[in-house]
Amino acid sequence: MFETTKRSSLDRGIGELSYPLYLSHGLVAGLIYYRWGAPKGVLADELATIALCLMVAYLFRIAVDDKVEIWRKRFSEPGRKKADAYRKSATQGVAV
Repeated sequence: MFETTKRSSLDRGIGELSYPLYLSHGLVAGLIYYRWGAPKGVLADELATIALCLMVAYLFRIAVDDKVEIWRKRFSEPGRKKADAYRKSATQGVAV
């Protein structure tokens, strides 16, 4: 199965939404059903809950996850090598 879907952008998009969806679904469902008193078992309310959960997860991915990924790449291996070289030279008293 993995071999057939590993290059699929749809599969990747769904995968990238999984963690934000996990984090936000309880809050969204709680707000809809408990705070606003939507009746359980009504298909329209359940579909609206699913749609809102997906929208919040997507916004979370754009607002937080994508920004963290940019930051992580900035401080990844090449940046770490520069920092290690600087630390090493600083402890030996050599200017970089």
